[in-house]
Amino acid sequence: MALRLLEIFAPAPTVEGVRRVLEAVSPVGVWEQTLDDDRKRITVVIDGTKVGQVTDDLVARNADHRGFRVVLVPVTATMPRPEATPATGHAARAALPLRGVSISREELYEDLSAAIRSWPLFLTMAALSTLVAALGIVRENTAAIIGAMVIAPLLGPNMALALATTLGDLALARRALLRNAGGLAAAIAVGVAVGLVANVDPEGRELAARTMVGFADIGLALAAGVAGALAFTSGLSATLVGVMVAVALIPPTATVGLVLGAGYGHLAEDAALLLVVNVICVNLAAVTTFLVQGVHPSAWWERTRARRTAWTVVGAWIALLLTAAIFIMVTGSG
Repeated sequence: MALRLLEIFAPAPTVEGVRRVLEAVSPVGVWEQTLDDDRKRITVVIDGTKVGQVTDDLVARNADHRGFRVVLVPVTATMPRPEATPATGHAARAALPLRGVSISREELYEDLSAAIRSWPLFLTMAALSTLVAALGIVRENTAAIIGAMVIAPLLGPNMALALATTLGDLALARRALLRNAGGLAAAIAVGVAVGLVANVDPEGRELAARTMVGFADIGLALAAGVAGALAFTSGLSATLVGVMVAVALIPPTATVGLVLGAGYGHLAEDAALLLVVNVICVNLAAVTTFLVQGVHPSAWWERTRARRTAWTVVGAWIALLLTAAIFIMVTGSG
């Protein structure tokens, strides 16, 4: 059971309401302490899948009270171990892998905001991962290509864009788009530089694999998008999942630059098609996963607008993917 510790600083008029909210979710433990300013500090250990519900209720009821605050802390372990209770009805449905969000929306937002915060570091890692991938492709070195995926930073911006779409957050979407565009531009520039000085074999096995688009590539990128969203909402380490997303993005991006630098324009078109298809699939899968998991804005009046916007974007991604699939079938690439 993933647990969270909530430190709730509640002014006197809000205490009874806070208690009612907590009683409704059967917390693992609750402790109260009276502070010098007549506020209560209520410490709660709670099942991680209930955090979103609890924080939404608490903030909706008490955000206007001066001095009210909720602090979230991950819990590594607690002794004695809490007894797991079998879930029934709505709780059972919420516990399913695609419905059980183990971290709150605020934690998810902070995690993904942090992933796109450091612009210089992001560009540096994008350039370095592309350099390693490009050299690996030129030298037919699969181990180097895998190493490039390990250090690639592209998971965060794509998941941040998917979350921004789901929440209808234009500011986060703008930042995520800038990170994605900047990262891909830097990666292509590095690939071009390598292509200008390296001996690029257009018939090389590793390069040829990134200039052919098939339906298997669509399946891989869709799976990467779902895995990325699940990794963040489950509160698990996203490092290994980031490698999977990088599989879909870094090698084709490096290949676009390589073949452009080497003067093989027709191959650049094929590699660019693979890159575009993968970007579409990763974002489509991630947004859909967030929506299925019930990720939404905190205010109820924002939810309808955000959900409408998100499904509109999903429809646009699907339309683009279908267009690409038709192109693949017509050209015989699949």
